[in-house]
Amino acid sequence: MRRPSILATAILAAIALAAIAATSGGAKPSPRTRTIHLTLVQTGGFDSPGPPRPGFVHAFTDKVTSDDGSKGHDVGLCTLITRSELLCHSQVILTTGQLAYQVILHQHDHNTPGTVLGGTGDYNGARGTAHVTDISPTTAKITINLVG
Repeated sequence: MRRPSILATAILAAIALAAIAATSGGAKPSPRTRTIHLTLVQTGGFDSPGPPRPGFVHAFTDKVTSDDGSKGHDVGLCTLITRSELLCHSQVILTTGQLAYQVILHQHDHNTPGTVLGGTGDYNGARGTAHVTDISPTTAKITINLVG
């Protein structure tokens, strides 16, 4: 009776392990997360003429400071969708890069979730959530949770 060689046995074992790994999918590493806290203070803007009604537009710009010391500004546009809902898009421009997000806001919202649409620089390929809280009529806090 002939015994298989050690090399042949090792090759068969390697093939079997590769097949098991390919079909099991393996464990996926958990995504890396990063949280950024921003404070926004309104510096300018304008509204559509006339009383607020669906389609009414509010454009704004804010001075932005980050908890990590980054400074910059943002520009944004909110469109009144219903009597109480605004669809807002904003581009935050910091010294370390830019972040874009959108959110549906209601008057005097607290911790309202929105979607991070992307970014540049340190935030290239950004995705995650942005939570908006009104502090006053001219100040808001935004917590951005980036994933990936």
